[in-house]
Amino acid sequence: MFWIDFGENIGSEFGGYHYGVVLKEYKYTALVIPITTKKETLPEFIDKGGIIDLGNIDGFPGDSKECHACVSFMKSISKKQLNRCGNKKDGYFKVKLNEAQIGDVKNFLKNIFDLG
Repeated sequence: MFWIDFGENIGSEFGGYHYGVVLKEYKYTALVIPITTKKETLPEFIDKGGIIDLGNIDGFPGDSKECHACVSFMKSISKKQLNRCGNKKDGYFKVKLNEAQIGDVKNFLKNIFDLG
């Protein structure tokens, strides 16, 4: 996962810095899905049919966090927007999805695109 600058949002687009999963990298761009931490209620602009409950993700600064992958906000971005999150004291944080979480994302994408 990367710390991604989704830029300024228009309307209900994802904006600002968020973690994200890189699905595919190309020469200058990457296809990404933003990750958001679980809250008691999802913001109104997030379609519940377009999210994956990933459970706990390890490696965040300070602790693991319960997260959602917001597939309905999947987009292509410049690779210049991909950053590693870290600080001088601890170095880069290693936030990664486990194999089960990666499988959940793949299965969700297969279902919504009917790729079998």
